Amino acid sequence: MRRDPVLRRGPWHLAAEFSCAGLGLGRGVASVRLFSDTTALVVLAAAVVGSWALSAALRRTTMNGWAAEILHGVFGLVLLLVIVAPAERWGILPTWSSLTSAVDTIRADFMTFDREVAPLEARTGHLVVMAALLWVLTMFNSTTAMRMRASVQAAVPHLFAFVGLGFVSREAGRTVATVAMLTALGIYSIAQVGWHRSALPWIPRYRSAMRRWAGGAASILLAAAVLATAGVAFLPGGPDPVLDLRRGGLGEEGPRTVVSPFVDVGTQLETLSDELLFTMTSDRAGYWRISALDDYEPGEAIWVLSNSYEAVDAPLEPDAEPGGVATMDVFGLGGIWVPSPEHPVSADADFGLNWDAGAASLIRRSGELGDGDRVGFATPGATDAFELLGVNRDDLAAATPSGGSTDLTDTSGAPDELVALAAELSSGLGPHDALLALQEHFRNEFTYDESVDLSAESDPLAAFLELRRGFCQQFSTAFALGARSLGFESRVVVGFTPGDAVSVQPDGTTTYAVRGRHAHAWPEVHFEGIGWVPYEPTPGRGNPATTALTGVAAGQADAPAEGAVEEAIPPATSAPEQAPSSAVPDTSPTEPQLDAGTDATPREQDSTSGSSLRLALAVALVVVVALCALVVWRRTRRSEHADPVDSAWQRAVSMLEERGFSMEPHDTPVEFAQRCGRSLDVPELQALADLESRRRWSAAETGTGPAGRAEVAGATLAALRERLAT
Repeated sequence: MRRDPVLRRGPWHLAAEFSCAGLGLGRGVASVRLFSDTTALVVLAAAVVGSWALSAALRRTTMNGWAAEILHGVFGLVLLLVIVAPAERWGILPTWSSLTSAVDTIRADFMTFDREVAPLEARTGHLVVMAALLWVLTMFNSTTAMRMRASVQAAVPHLFAFVGLGFVSREAGRTVATVAMLTALGIYSIAQVGWHRSALPWIPRYRSAMRRWAGGAASILLAAAVLATAGVAFLPGGPDPVLDLRRGGLGEEGPRTVVSPFVDVGTQLETLSDELLFTMTSDRAGYWRISALDDYEPGEAIWVLSNSYEAVDAPLEPDAEPGGVATMDVFGLGGIWVPSPEHPVSADADFGLNWDAGAASLIRRSGELGDGDRVGFATPGATDAFELLGVNRDDLAAATPSGGSTDLTDTSGAPDELVALAAELSSGLGPHDALLALQEHFRNEFTYDESVDLSAESDPLAAFLELRRGFCQQFSTAFALGARSLGFESRVVVGFTPGDAVSVQPDGTTTYAVRGRHAHAWPEVHFEGIGWVPYEPTPGRGNPATTALTGVAAGQADAPAEGAVEEAIPPATSAPEQAPSSAVPDTSPTEPQLDAGTDATPREQDSTSGSSLRLALAVALVVVVALCALVVWRRTRRSEHADPVDSAWQRAVSMLEERGFSMEPHDTPVEFAQRCGRSLDVPELQALADLESRRRWSAAETGTGPAGRAEVAGATLAALRERLAT
């Protein structure tokens, strides 16, 4: 019966040991794409190295496996609690309060998890969970591979974690994550197989194949890294993850459960993403609407939905007369929300649409938006906000805001200083003028700063009022709650500023490229007999369609710095001319122009992208062909220069093993031949074993020339075949 080989300590054992740490570090690098910066890598790497080092140390003690793993887990938990809640410990040991404090931290940081999407801010709770996961995965991998010698099973949890976390991550960082994980997995595989094969030094076909196998494995690893680097970057991707935890649904006919898009605004602005989301071709510029949000949740400082959608099977505004057109084309937006112009008369698409008239919100009925999706709109013929609302300036100044809805006038979450501020600014003024005074106070006395992070504050809105810095989410919230404190119905709308004008079409419409940095939120107040009136309290932002109403000039996020490369916009029906894109276009552009940051025409840029893809595929093909040629050449070369004794011995061992004669790891060629000779009458086998032994271990010549060795080898194989045949 064949015995399992004894795995020895040595270079391959050391390589296998370190490859477990390398696999964990590769998984840690791949996890960094979940976070908005790379500082999390230090924490994750420390968890991997600590878990691996402890596991390796425990294997070198007399402690049995189960006891060692229990001690490993307890030590990890104690270390985590001491680091996360240092103030709660007793001496150097954690207490029950340490555990409850850590749980509270994790719960608080994951409270908004269902409204966020990677990359996330690296909060303490997020890092604790990821570090604990890597600690456990590394412990399992190291123990299973090195103690139980089940290398494949040891790597499976790492692969499942890599794929699973990839489903909730965005496109950004996927190339680095894939290359890091594949490289670590390749090194781990080579080291583990090498360690297992190193236990069979006495069997020639293993010993002589080790160097060839290691070289071939390294070549395959290099090819995989090259292919991953060249290919992953060209795979389809988008700004949303494959599995978006913020959204859900019950299929084509069932109701859809959607989460507030208010959080998406902050996600886009935190990174000032210049990724192209969609284009809007319209006869006038304005804000593109996603949805109005009626309910404010003070505990989480967000606005949430209270929408009720119905299928679009008729005009959206039956009494309105269409006078303009707009077309929205998706280039990476994803999700279910369909951006639309203000007050669309009708909407048409190749897929089902649902509409909520109260929130003026349009969504895709089933599935999610994808690149190439198009929605056409008919829009009113109004030229400014007053005409759109059907009133003049005097009518609005004399109008009274609505105040009957308890939901839309709920001031929960409004700090006392905001209530006092709104009362002070509105003193002696009519409703519209009072709201303009509140608007101008925020625009003139506060600073727009998208880098401000108020998530850790107990009252983010109060912190915003004290700091006097923030971005559109804080400005729109403060204005809406301030208006509610005056008794007016108000809410917040999320959507996008106009975007960059990139071309003018033959029919006179203009195409606007809308990117992540154009995400925006603004407030609305409801007036009796008029409807919802928009305001703009955010500094640096302004809706060109409402300038006459709010007195705020057009404005939006600046274009990238000079020299930055913007994503190309697919060509329009006519070739556009050159124009800057940093300013918000007027409603009637006079000069058709392209993005200032784009050096080539869209057609040229598409061609360049295609050439890059073809070049990458060509390079990958050349690498694969070259590796195949190298393998064939090396095999041919080995066959030409192989020692006849070595080749004959390997073939003899294979023939004997097929008949049940197993060469044990400790057997020498002579011992194996003697054992076989007890059952087989093949004296030539003993002569071949003597030559093989001298070939292996004698520094001098074997005493038999090449012709003689070949003669012995051939005679042995012939006699062995004849004997085995009988």
